[in-house]
Amino acid sequence: MDYMQYLNDIDMFLGPFPFGNTNSIVVTVGLPGVCKTGREVFERIDSAMFMRAYLPGWLVADTVEEYVEAAVRLANNHEERESLRRYMLEKNVVQRFFEGRPEVFGEMVLDLVNQQKAALKTA
Repeated sequence: MDYMQYLNDIDMFLGPFPFGNTNSIVVTVGLPGVCKTGREVFERIDSAMFMRAYLPGWLVADTVEEYVEAAVRLANNHEERESLRRYMLEKNVVQRFFEGRPEVFGEMVLDLVNQQKAALKTA
């Protein structure tokens, strides 16, 4: 509960990189932030979460320069931060993480296994 209170006391976050937050709790409290994407899976999780929550693309940086630019923009624009926070809370963006068809992953893995079995039979 203390951690959640700390999150409620701040109005933005900066995702660390190259490994990212990989932590969706900041989205659940409507906390806007900036992240940097990259080649590694850990660098991609935050950006995927931001996109899944329909957050503006400028919050996801491809370069260190873009990251700094977005961080400065967010830090210097209280009204924009508040607007993002209201949007996230009013639209309950965290719910987006529970939408879709989770069984698709299992279906795709099963399909790959079946393809491998078929390939072994013809080899």
